[in-house]
Amino acid sequence: MKQILLILSLFLVWTCSSDIAPPGHQRAEILQIRDNTLVEILALDPELVGDINAAPAFAIFSNQSNDKVKLANGIGIGVIHNNLTGHNHFLLAETTLTQQPNTRFIFVFDNKPQIEKFISYAQVIHDESEMAEHPTFSLSDIALTVYQLNQGGELLSVNLKEGRFWQSERLNQTE
Repeated sequence: MKQILLILSLFLVWTCSSDIAPPGHQRAEILQIRDNTLVEILALDPELVGDINAAPAFAIFSNQSNDKVKLANGIGIGVIHNNLTGHNHFLLAETTLTQQPNTRFIFVFDNKPQIEKFISYAQVIHDESEMAEHPTFSLSDIALTVYQLNQGGELLSVNLKEGRFWQSERLNQTE
């Protein structure tokens, strides 16, 4: 029952409902969350920001809802920024970290093939029934480092073993 509610919640977040901001506003909000997170990390660990900027790609996820981005409990939203191409991919996430209140987590990818492997896994789901069937992804299979920035302002290196990730068709479309 819990999984059915989660799937329905995800689908509702993902679809274009009248109480959700337009995609362009949501993208801007997610990019603002990314930029604010980088500023917070800069204050805590300037060397890590250098590592993030030097990496082939990084992703920042948040599970905090606001007036532009509505999220179901246990779901995060974020963006992968490819430092090699400048391209952004907007995603939804379900991990043990998204189960914790008001948390952000950062992926720092070690190489280009790992970015491509992750993005190809995080396929665009068009139908809610596909979401339930989407397999868990083993993060230990790719070269990346994961950090958590919790609501207390602590930046921690964490061992995140797996999660489920979906590309948001709505957010990845250009208007």
